[in-house]
Amino acid sequence: ALPHVATTNIEHPAITECLVALSEKGLLTFTEVPVSAGEGLVSAREVVDSVRKETVLVTVMHSNNEVGSIQPVSDIARLLKEREGVDPWVSDV
Repeated sequence: ALPHVATTNIEHPAITECLVALSEKGLLTFTEVPVSAGEGLVSAREVVDSVRKETVLVTVMHSNNEVGSIQPVSDIARLLKEREGVDPWVSDV
């Protein structure tokens, strides 16, 4: 199975463009967890639920400079830590 990355649909283009390019080359797959329409927040549970055994990285932007939303990165980190065998995590905090 190909490596997998979990992210959100509001990540910085530096992340999404790399993920798309690598996916188009058949080098990985990725899941974009959507943020809420009103507040622009991602569900920590949905991010963690998108993780699978092939996941090599979870990447979530802490703060969105366009709408000002602050993602629940502490909750995501805590839930990932509670989930056995899941260590790949990065945020731009």
